[in-house]
Amino acid sequence: MGISKMFEEGVVNGLFTDFDVCVKGPVEMAFSGGMHVSAGAQLFDVSSLTKASVNLLMWKLFSEGTLSPDDALSKFLPSVPNTQGRLLRHFMSYVVQDYGFDYEMLRRGSIGPCKDVLMKQGFGQWNKKFAYDNFSSAYIGLLLEKIFNQDIEGVLQSELEVDKGQFAFHPVYRNIYRPVHVVPTRPDEGLRGLVHDPLSFAHQTENIVSAGLFSNASVIASVFHRILDPIIRSGFYEIGSQNQLEGYGISDYDYSLGFDIPYEHNLQGIYVEAPLVFAGWTGCRVFFAKHPRITVCITTNRVFCADTAESRKRFSEFFWQVINQVFRMT
Repeated sequence: MGISKMFEEGVVNGLFTDFDVCVKGPVEMAFSGGMHVSAGAQLFDVSSLTKASVNLLMWKLFSEGTLSPDDALSKFLPSVPNTQGRLLRHFMSYVVQDYGFDYEMLRRGSIGPCKDVLMKQGFGQWNKKFAYDNFSSAYIGLLLEKIFNQDIEGVLQSELEVDKGQFAFHPVYRNIYRPVHVVPTRPDEGLRGLVHDPLSFAHQTENIVSAGLFSNASVIASVFHRILDPIIRSGFYEIGSQNQLEGYGISDYDYSLGFDIPYEHNLQGIYVEAPLVFAGWTGCRVFFAKHPRITVCITTNRVFCADTAESRKRFSEFFWQVINQVFRMT
Protein backbone atom coordinates (compact mmCIF):
# COMPACT_ATOMS: atom_id res chain seq x y z
CA MET A 1 0.00 0.00 0.00
CA GLY A 2 1.29 3.48 -0.86
CA ILE A 3 2.00 5.90 1.96
CA SER A 4 -0.56 8.44 0.82
CA LYS A 5 -3.17 5.69 0.77
CA MET A 6 -2.22 4.77 4.35
CA PHE A 7 -3.05 8.30 5.47
CA GLU A 8 -6.31 8.34 3.58
CA GLU A 9 -7.26 5.17 5.43
CA GLY A 10 -6.14 6.79 8.69
CA VAL A 11 -8.82 9.40 8.14
CA VAL A 12 -11.41 6.77 7.29
CA ASN A 13 -10.50 4.74 10.40
CA GLY A 14 -10.81 7.76 12.67
CA LEU A 15 -7.14 8.22 13.66
CA PHE A 16 -7.26 11.87 12.58
CA THR A 17 -9.13 14.16 10.19
CA ASP A 18 -6.16 16.15 8.81
CA PHE A 19 -2.50 15.39 8.12
CA ASP A 20 0.72 16.69 6.62
CA VAL A 21 3.60 14.34 5.75
CA CYS A 22 7.15 15.00 4.59
CA VAL A 23 10.06 12.65 3.88
CA LYS A 24 13.60 13.88 3.17
CA GLY A 25 16.45 11.65 1.99
CA PRO A 26 16.96 9.01 -0.73
CA VAL A 27 13.17 9.02 -1.15
CA GLU A 28 11.48 12.41 -0.99
CA MET A 29 7.77 13.10 -0.74
CA ALA A 30 5.40 15.65 0.70
CA PHE A 31 1.63 15.52 0.78
CA SER A 32 -1.24 16.63 2.97
CA GLY A 33 -4.97 16.18 3.22
CA GLY A 34 -8.11 16.39 5.27
CA MET A 35 -11.16 18.57 5.55
CA HIS A 36 -9.46 21.59 7.16
CA VAL A 37 -6.30 21.36 5.08
CA SER A 38 -8.45 21.28 1.95
CA ALA A 39 -10.17 24.44 3.19
CA GLY A 40 -6.84 26.27 3.50
CA ALA A 41 -5.55 25.43 7.01
CA GLN A 42 -1.76 25.21 7.04
CA LEU A 43 -0.59 24.99 10.65
CA PHE A 44 -0.87 22.13 13.15
CA ASP A 45 -0.49 22.25 16.92
CA VAL A 46 2.70 20.17 17.00
CA SER A 47 2.73 20.04 20.80
CA SER A 48 5.96 18.48 22.13
CA LEU A 49 7.67 18.72 18.75
CA THR A 50 8.34 22.17 20.19
CA LYS A 51 10.83 20.42 22.49
CA ALA A 52 12.32 18.51 19.55
CA SER A 53 12.95 21.77 17.68
CA VAL A 54 14.64 23.31 20.72
CA ASN A 55 16.73 20.17 21.22
CA LEU A 56 17.78 20.27 17.57
CA LEU A 57 19.12 23.78 18.11
CA MET A 58 20.95 22.60 21.25
CA TRP A 59 22.55 19.79 19.24
CA LYS A 60 23.70 22.40 16.72
CA LEU A 61 25.27 24.50 19.48
CA PHE A 62 26.92 21.42 21.01
CA SER A 63 28.39 20.36 17.66
CA GLU A 64 29.76 23.88 17.12
CA GLY A 65 31.34 23.94 20.58
CA THR A 66 29.22 26.89 21.73
CA LEU A 67 27.75 24.79 24.55
CA SER A 68 28.47 21.42 26.14
CA PRO A 69 26.02 18.86 27.57
CA ASP A 70 28.16 18.98 30.72
CA ASP A 71 27.73 22.72 31.22
CA ALA A 72 25.96 23.49 34.48
CA LEU A 73 22.70 25.41 34.28
CA SER A 74 24.07 27.81 36.90
CA LYS A 75 26.74 28.94 34.41
CA PHE A 76 24.00 30.70 32.45
CA LEU A 77 21.21 31.19 35.00
CA PRO A 78 23.06 31.78 38.30
CA SER A 79 20.04 33.35 40.01
CA VAL A 80 17.94 30.16 39.86
CA PRO A 81 17.94 28.61 43.37
CA ASN A 82 19.41 25.18 44.10
CA THR A 83 20.93 24.24 40.74
CA GLN A 84 23.86 22.28 42.18
CA GLY A 85 24.80 19.25 40.10
CA ARG A 86 22.20 19.95 37.42
CA LEU A 87 23.73 19.84 33.94
CA LEU A 88 22.26 20.71 30.55
CA ARG A 89 22.09 16.99 29.70
CA HIS A 90 19.71 16.48 32.64
CA PHE A 91 17.30 19.12 31.42
CA MET A 92 17.41 17.93 27.81
CA SER A 93 16.65 14.40 28.97
CA TYR A 94 13.61 15.46 31.07
CA VAL A 95 15.10 14.09 34.26
CA VAL A 96 14.76 17.12 36.56
CA GLN A 97 11.45 16.71 38.36
CA ASP A 98 11.82 18.10 41.90
CA TYR A 99 10.96 21.77 42.24
CA GLY A 100 10.60 24.41 44.91
CA PHE A 101 6.99 25.06 43.86
CA ASP A 102 3.74 23.17 43.26
CA TYR A 103 4.14 21.62 39.81
CA GLU A 104 0.42 21.13 39.21
CA MET A 105 -0.47 24.67 40.29
CA LEU A 106 2.11 26.09 37.91
CA ARG A 107 0.87 23.84 35.14
CA ARG A 108 -2.61 25.26 35.64
CA GLY A 109 -1.22 28.78 35.57
CA SER A 110 -2.51 29.57 39.06
CA ILE A 111 0.66 30.68 40.89
CA GLY A 112 1.98 33.30 38.53
CA PRO A 113 3.78 33.58 35.19
CA CYS A 114 5.78 30.47 34.44
CA LYS A 115 9.08 32.21 33.76
CA ASP A 116 8.94 34.21 37.00
CA VAL A 117 8.23 31.10 39.09
CA LEU A 118 10.95 29.03 37.42
CA MET A 119 13.59 31.72 37.88
CA LYS A 120 12.73 32.67 41.47
CA GLN A 121 11.76 29.35 43.09
CA GLY A 122 13.98 26.86 41.27
CA PHE A 123 14.36 23.33 42.54
CA GLY A 124 13.75 21.15 45.53
CA GLN A 125 15.64 17.98 46.42
CA TRP A 126 17.89 16.57 43.68
CA ASN A 127 16.36 13.19 42.89
CA LYS A 128 18.19 11.28 40.18
CA LYS A 129 15.37 8.92 39.29
CA PHE A 130 14.14 9.50 35.74
CA ALA A 131 10.69 10.99 35.33
CA TYR A 132 9.45 12.60 32.13
CA ASP A 133 9.15 16.25 33.01
CA ASN A 134 7.71 19.00 30.82
CA PHE A 135 9.23 21.88 32.74
CA SER A 136 12.81 20.72 32.21
CA SER A 137 12.66 22.10 28.68
CA ALA A 138 11.48 25.47 29.97
CA TYR A 139 14.90 26.00 31.54
CA ILE A 140 16.56 25.25 28.20
CA GLY A 141 14.35 27.95 26.72
CA LEU A 142 15.35 30.44 29.41
CA LEU A 143 19.01 29.63 28.74
CA LEU A 144 18.64 30.19 24.98
CA GLU A 145 16.78 33.45 25.52
CA LYS A 146 19.66 34.72 27.65
CA ILE A 147 22.38 33.60 25.24
CA PHE A 148 20.73 35.13 22.17
CA ASN A 149 19.07 38.06 23.97
CA GLN A 150 15.63 37.52 22.41
CA ASP A 151 12.52 35.46 23.14
CA ILE A 152 12.58 31.76 22.32
CA GLU A 153 10.34 32.18 19.27
CA GLY A 154 12.80 34.63 17.73
CA VAL A 155 15.74 32.40 18.68
CA LEU A 156 14.28 29.39 16.88
CA GLN A 157 13.19 31.34 13.83
CA SER A 158 16.59 33.00 13.36
CA GLU A 159 18.94 30.18 14.38
CA LEU A 160 17.01 27.44 12.52
CA GLU A 161 16.38 29.83 9.62
CA VAL A 162 12.65 29.22 9.29
CA ASP A 163 9.83 31.36 7.96
CA LYS A 164 8.05 33.22 10.76
CA GLY A 165 4.62 32.46 9.34
CA GLN A 166 5.23 28.70 9.21
CA PHE A 167 7.01 28.23 12.54
CA ALA A 168 5.39 30.33 15.22
CA PHE A 169 4.02 30.26 18.75
CA HIS A 170 0.34 31.04 19.39
CA PRO A 171 -0.53 32.24 15.87
CA VAL A 172 -4.12 33.05 16.80
CA TYR A 173 -3.24 35.17 19.81
CA ARG A 174 -0.43 36.92 17.98
CA ASN A 175 -2.64 37.55 14.94
CA ILE A 176 -0.09 36.01 12.60
CA TYR A 177 -2.91 33.97 11.11
CA ARG A 178 -6.65 34.06 11.40
CA PRO A 179 -8.02 30.93 13.15
CA VAL A 180 -9.00 29.44 9.79
CA HIS A 181 -5.30 28.80 9.07
CA VAL A 182 -4.89 26.55 12.11
CA VAL A 183 -6.04 22.91 11.87
CA PRO A 184 -8.43 22.25 14.80
CA THR A 185 -7.38 19.38 17.03
CA ARG A 186 -9.47 16.23 17.29
CA PRO A 187 -9.58 15.25 21.00
CA ASP A 188 -9.51 11.60 21.83
CA GLU A 189 -12.72 10.15 23.25
CA GLY A 190 -10.89 9.45 26.52
CA LEU A 191 -10.65 13.16 27.23
CA ARG A 192 -14.22 12.77 28.51
CA GLY A 193 -15.73 15.86 26.99
CA LEU A 194 -12.79 18.16 27.70
CA VAL A 195 -12.65 20.85 25.02
CA HIS A 196 -8.97 20.92 24.09
CA ASP A 197 -7.69 24.41 23.36
CA PRO A 198 -4.18 23.92 21.90
CA LEU A 199 -3.31 27.49 22.81
CA SER A 200 -4.54 27.65 26.39
CA PHE A 201 -1.87 25.82 28.41
CA ALA A 202 1.19 27.44 26.91
CA HIS A 203 -0.50 30.82 26.70
CA GLN A 204 -1.49 30.85 30.37
CA THR A 205 1.84 29.66 31.72
CA GLU A 206 4.24 31.13 29.16
CA ASN A 207 5.86 27.69 29.03
CA ILE A 208 6.25 27.84 25.27
CA VAL A 209 9.22 25.48 25.12
CA SER A 210 7.32 22.42 26.34
CA ALA A 211 4.58 23.04 23.80
CA GLY A 212 3.06 25.91 21.88
CA LEU A 213 4.66 25.67 18.44
CA PHE A 214 2.47 25.72 15.34
CA SER A 215 4.00 24.42 12.14
CA ASN A 216 3.67 21.44 9.79
CA ALA A 217 5.57 18.35 8.67
CA SER A 218 7.00 19.94 5.54
CA VAL A 219 8.70 22.70 7.52
CA ILE A 220 9.88 20.51 10.41
CA ALA A 221 11.30 17.72 8.22
CA SER A 222 13.13 20.23 6.04
CA VAL A 223 14.63 22.01 9.06
CA PHE A 224 15.75 18.76 10.71
CA HIS A 225 17.27 17.36 7.53
CA ARG A 226 19.22 20.56 6.82
CA ILE A 227 20.44 21.20 10.37
CA LEU A 228 21.40 17.56 11.02
CA ASP A 229 23.85 17.42 8.09
CA PRO A 230 26.67 19.39 9.78
CA ILE A 231 25.85 17.74 13.12
CA ILE A 232 26.44 14.30 11.59
CA ARG A 233 29.67 15.48 9.94
CA SER A 234 30.90 16.90 13.27
CA GLY A 235 30.61 13.49 14.94
CA PHE A 236 28.22 14.76 17.58
CA TYR A 237 25.33 12.72 16.19
CA GLU A 238 27.03 9.47 17.27
CA ILE A 239 27.36 10.84 20.79
CA GLY A 240 23.83 12.20 20.83
CA SER A 241 22.28 8.94 19.67
CA GLN A 242 23.68 6.99 22.63
CA ASN A 243 22.54 6.82 26.23
CA GLN A 244 23.73 10.18 27.52
CA LEU A 245 23.26 9.62 31.24
CA GLU A 246 25.35 6.48 31.77
CA GLY A 247 27.70 7.20 34.64
CA TYR A 248 25.55 10.07 35.92
CA GLY A 249 23.57 7.99 38.40
CA ILE A 250 20.29 8.33 36.51
CA SER A 251 17.92 5.35 36.57
CA ASP A 252 14.93 4.38 34.39
CA TYR A 253 16.38 6.32 31.47
CA ASP A 254 15.33 6.00 27.83
CA TYR A 255 15.98 9.41 26.26
CA SER A 256 19.14 10.59 24.53
CA LEU A 257 19.69 14.33 24.85
CA GLY A 258 16.10 15.08 24.05
CA PHE A 259 15.21 12.25 21.67
CA ASP A 260 13.90 8.73 22.15
CA ILE A 261 15.86 5.67 21.00
CA PRO A 262 13.25 3.41 19.32
CA TYR A 263 13.02 -0.26 20.16
CA GLU A 264 14.41 -2.54 17.44
CA HIS A 265 11.12 -4.38 16.94
CA ASN A 266 9.54 -1.16 15.68
CA LEU A 267 11.76 -1.32 12.61
CA GLN A 268 10.69 -4.87 11.70
CA GLY A 269 14.17 -6.11 10.85
CA ILE A 270 15.11 -3.18 8.60
CA TYR A 271 18.70 -2.01 9.20
CA VAL A 272 18.83 1.61 10.31
CA GLU A 273 21.93 3.19 11.83
CA ALA A 274 21.38 5.37 14.92
CA PRO A 275 17.63 6.04 14.59
CA LEU A 276 15.97 8.58 16.88
CA VAL A 277 12.35 9.65 17.25
CA PHE A 278 10.25 12.16 19.14
CA ALA A 279 6.48 12.20 19.66
CA GLY A 280 4.05 14.94 20.61
CA TRP A 281 0.89 14.76 22.70
CA THR A 282 -0.90 15.54 19.50
CA GLY A 283 -0.46 12.95 16.74
CA CYS A 284 2.82 14.45 15.51
CA ARG A 285 6.18 12.71 15.27
CA VAL A 286 9.61 13.24 13.79
CA PHE A 287 12.02 10.39 12.96
CA PHE A 288 15.58 10.64 11.69
CA ALA A 289 18.57 8.37 11.23
CA LYS A 290 22.22 8.57 10.24
CA HIS A 291 22.07 5.81 7.62
CA PRO A 292 20.14 5.65 5.41
CA ARG A 293 20.24 9.44 5.81
CA ILE A 294 16.55 10.10 6.16
CA THR A 295 14.10 12.35 8.01
CA VAL A 296 10.37 11.71 8.32
CA CYS A 297 7.83 14.00 9.95
CA ILE A 298 4.09 13.56 10.24
CA THR A 299 1.72 16.09 11.75
CA THR A 300 -1.91 15.23 12.41
CA ASN A 301 -4.64 16.79 14.50
CA ARG A 302 -5.25 13.88 16.87
CA VAL A 303 -4.88 14.55 20.61
CA PHE A 304 -4.26 11.75 23.08
CA CYS A 305 -4.41 11.40 26.83
CA ALA A 306 -3.31 8.83 29.38
CA ASP A 307 -6.79 7.30 29.52
CA THR A 308 -6.70 6.13 25.91
CA ALA A 309 -3.89 3.60 25.80
CA GLU A 310 -5.57 1.58 23.06
CA SER A 311 -5.95 4.62 20.82
CA ARG A 312 -2.33 5.66 21.40
CA LYS A 313 -1.26 2.11 20.56
CA ARG A 314 -3.20 2.22 17.28
CA PHE A 315 -1.57 5.49 16.33
CA SER A 316 1.90 4.26 17.27
CA GLU A 317 1.44 1.12 15.18
CA PHE A 318 0.28 3.27 12.28
CA PHE A 319 3.35 5.53 12.59
CA TRP A 320 5.80 2.63 12.54
CA GLN A 321 4.01 1.11 9.55
CA VAL A 322 4.64 4.40 7.75
CA ILE A 323 8.31 4.45 8.76
CA ASN A 324 8.85 0.88 7.61
CA GLN A 325 7.14 1.58 4.31
CA VAL A 326 9.44 4.58 3.76
CA PHE A 327 12.52 2.42 4.30
CA ARG A 328 11.23 -0.27 1.96
CA MET A 329 11.17 2.39 -0.74
CA THR A 330 14.81 3.42 -0.25
